[in-house]
Amino acid sequence: MPKFDLYFLYIALSMVVLLVILINLYWGTYFIILAQPLFISVLSEGAMSGMTTTVGVSKVIYGVLFALWFMAWGLSRGFSRKGKQPALAPSMAAPALALGGYLGVAILLGLVYGANFGDIIRDLSQYVGYLAVLPLLDLVRTPRQAKNLIFFLALVGLPTYLLTTIWGIGAKQRLDLSPALVMFQFAGQYWGPIEGAIWAVAVSFPGLAGQISAWLWLVLEGGMSIISGYRHKLLMFILAALTAFMVSGTLARRRLARYLIPVILSLMIVAIMADLSGMINLPLTDVTRDRYSTLLSGKKFQQDDSMQGRFQEAQWLLKKFWQNPVTGIGLGHGAGDPTLPGGYNFVYHNGYHASLMKFGVIGSLIFAWYFLALLRQALAIGRRADNYFARVIGLGLVVWLIPALIGSFWVNFFSNRGFALTVGVMAGLLPALVLSPQEAAADTRQAAAKVVTPALAIRK
Repeated sequence: MPKFDLYFLYIALSMVVLLVILINLYWGTYFIILAQPLFISVLSEGAMSGMTTTVGVSKVIYGVLFALWFMAWGLSRGFSRKGKQPALAPSMAAPALALGGYLGVAILLGLVYGANFGDIIRDLSQYVGYLAVLPLLDLVRTPRQAKNLIFFLALVGLPTYLLTTIWGIGAKQRLDLSPALVMFQFAGQYWGPIEGAIWAVAVSFPGLAGQISAWLWLVLEGGMSIISGYRHKLLMFILAALTAFMVSGTLARRRLARYLIPVILSLMIVAIMADLSGMINLPLTDVTRDRYSTLLSGKKFQQDDSMQGRFQEAQWLLKKFWQNPVTGIGLGHGAGDPTLPGGYNFVYHNGYHASLMKFGVIGSLIFAWYFLALLRQALAIGRRADNYFARVIGLGLVVWLIPALIGSFWVNFFSNRGFALTVGVMAGLLPALVLSPQEAAADTRQAAAKVVTPALAIRK
């Protein structure tokens, strides 16, 4: 598609999104979620690889739309009467406000340490999704609204997740697949919390058909993780299964289905080990076997080209971190070392090293506060909510987040735009899932003025 026609399409779509935001902030949330993969895609000047040093037009447009949605919420909140807040809202509001403030500090630090302003904005776009929790704590006031947003995440996320997974497996196996399969790759993260919830459904759903369907999906997911050739995908599936076994006891402590998790994991690991030892032959390619063999040998693992690049990158990030370990050196610093894999890049493999470099110890502790508060809230809902759907979603969020947090040592989820927005959205809607019908009705009446346009709120 010619670049002029593509820009015209982005502008037309942005007008639609802006109109919906001005009419109704809650419905504007759907368009913010949908617009991210549309505006930040493989078509938007290098979004797929993350290697571009420019801020593409489509990225700028989406950034403006997100900022307008956020500011419209702030205006509506400031000019309308404050309604009753959900009971769990403060647990996420405080760390989110602290994170937002520190992102502002990181912008200034980036300028002080010589980063280009365009690079700073590009880097900032990786983290603003976490702040979506603040508007949604106000805008999502009933269990029905929260459920609708979850279903929308699943509707957009599932096909994108499947296409991205297929493309990733093909790329690892050196197959020539169309980049169009990952055109909307950031939406694949939307499926994450639902994937986690499927683990809880598999061990606790009261209906046999539902349980069987959940287990079939998990077996398929396990099979894809084995044949993929991606070590991190296999390890994250194992981590998700272990997390699911530990946290699902609150739903299905005495149910035999829960103990299928360690059985299936044991069979997977034994089968892979037997294949690598030559005892059996799984339908694996030489590429996949070579990748997995490095997990059994410390020497081969350290000599692996991919790991060598990660070690080199980690040294560069830690060197930058020591320039200012307290506050970090801010946003906008790409890895300009020509000897590093990928060249000039903003997307680093180790999310913890990257966070220390950008935000220092103080900013990293704020991130830790944010995620710990979210995990605590999700666990509380998973254990004590009085409705099954809320408990499954709460536990599913934990099953998704813990592997992602651990996995960020080798695959950086923290700066993934889709991950950040999904986390922010889920954090904002969790409190509404546990409201009783009476509380939800009262909150809806009290907050009605806050969901209209800022102009109407000002006139009030």
